[in-house]
Amino acid sequence: TVLLSLLPWTIPGLIAFLSLLAALFLHNKAHRDHELAKISKTLEGTSNELQSKITERDRLFTALKKSEREHRALINCISEVIFETDATGRLIFLNETWQRVTGVEPDKALRRSLFDMLSPEDQLSQQTMFEELLTGQRQSYRAETKIRIASGHYKPVELAFSMIRLGEDQSVHAVGTITD
Repeated sequence: TVLLSLLPWTIPGLIAFLSLLAALFLHNKAHRDHELAKISKTLEGTSNELQSKITERDRLFTALKKSEREHRALINCISEVIFETDATGRLIFLNETWQRVTGVEPDKALRRSLFDMLSPEDQLSQQTMFEELLTGQRQSYRAETKIRIASGHYKPVELAFSMIRLGEDQSVHAVGTITD
């Protein structure tokens, strides 16, 4: 009988409890939806910003490649060999004129010592002047020498070192020309 007397109050209490749980659930869901909307908006902004940066990077890359092609074409149409060496005299850049002057493809001469390609009687004096250039004792120098060509013979040329610059890794590089 006691249980039967509580039954009319139990059903409304249960309904109120379930309603309270539903309200809490809906409130929690609305809060999560709001937070997810904020995160989504932030991600959308970040995505747009990244897309803008990617577009700008692509534009700059295209402009750089165009500029590089134009400069390379200019460097390759010059009648003098333009070269760059590291601090030991190893060739790290040659324009295409190198092949016309020496008969050797530029790629085959890269990473080789420029001084090893000079006539043996000039190698020591050229290395000495090069070291003076690297240490700042000379600003530039120009000298008559002979360079070995594809046939193995030596050809008279004028060798000029005219500039020192730092590489991207802060290493010393020398730039110069060889005139046929």
